[in-house]
Amino acid sequence: MLQIEEMKSHSGIRGIYGKKLTPKIAYMMANSFAALVEGKKILIGRDTRPSGETLKYAIIAGITAAGKTAIDTDISPTPAILHAIKKFRIAGGLIISASHNPPEYNAIKIANNEGLLIDEKKLEEIISKTREEIVQKRPGKIKQIDINEDYLRSLIEIIDAEKIKRKRIKVVVDPGGGAGSLTTPKILSELKCKVITINATPGIFNRKIEPTENALEKLSKTVIATEAHVGFAHDCDADRLTCVDESGRILSGDITMAIAAEHLISKKKIKSMVVNQASSKIFDDIGRRLGAKIYRSKIGEANVIKKMIETSSPIGVEGSSGGLILKDFHLARDGALAALTILEAMAETDKKISELIDQ
Repeated sequence: MLQIEEMKSHSGIRGIYGKKLTPKIAYMMANSFAALVEGKKILIGRDTRPSGETLKYAIIAGITAAGKTAIDTDISPTPAILHAIKKFRIAGGLIISASHNPPEYNAIKIANNEGLLIDEKKLEEIISKTREEIVQKRPGKIKQIDINEDYLRSLIEIIDAEKIKRKRIKVVVDPGGGAGSLTTPKILSELKCKVITINATPGIFNRKIEPTENALEKLSKTVIATEAHVGFAHDCDADRLTCVDESGRILSGDITMAIAAEHLISKKKIKSMVVNQASSKIFDDIGRRLGAKIYRSKIGEANVIKKMIETSSPIGVEGSSGGLILKDFHLARDGALAALTILEAMAETDKKISELIDQ
């Protein structure tokens, strides 16, 4: 019990695999969650960390022991999993991903039936119930589905795909060996971009997982060498995005998100936006210039989303971590969505990334 308490993170638990986070703990958490969930089906997905598959099977065992059906999506970006939970009316989800943390870490994030990450109160309830194992006489079933294709189709529907296609934008994608390796290059190819990939073999981590400036030197050099228009980098579960401009300049998360936010506010005539407390004041400047009120939330995706709901704000941004949330698509931080938004801004304004920054 104490060991689980020590691993609490935003909307779940996190720790080094084999030391703190073990298959037994994964089983206990999944079993507890399954016993509390009202519906019959629970979605499970993971990023590409080596420990992910072992934890997945422990989680499936915990769910089926409680008599519930485990829907296994295997490797999928976190935003794709959260999107699928709501769209397909699934009772909840367990996401095996430590996001931007080093490969030796892993985590279990928990989502409700709306595809929203749970709050601290619900997490405490789940942890408290791990004291007892729930084993039903009739075990649950296991099903495998692919959610990635539907996720990509849904993304294309919310952007001006034809404008992007006409521009034939050259893009270098660095998914860092994470789940975005399966999705972002594919959707960009469908949008007629000229796609070059690096570090795109799932589970092979040739750079630090967090897409910070010191991890993206190869991406910067590749953008310059190939004369690409833009470079995009994700973390392991592809809910974050870092952008590189055509000169190879690596942009901060704040600047990357500022390009996306400014485009959305201007195009959709948005009147309010939520940013977390760690985000740059550049968002206040954008808000003043475009007539949008800027609300500040506590750090953490769940806190940004909560504030978005409270203030009826269509956009949420965690600039410090390169996270964009668009209510019209789904209330979840989404790296691929941020990339498409930036491409749309380039296509509609006919400007380079550097020009979008300068303005």
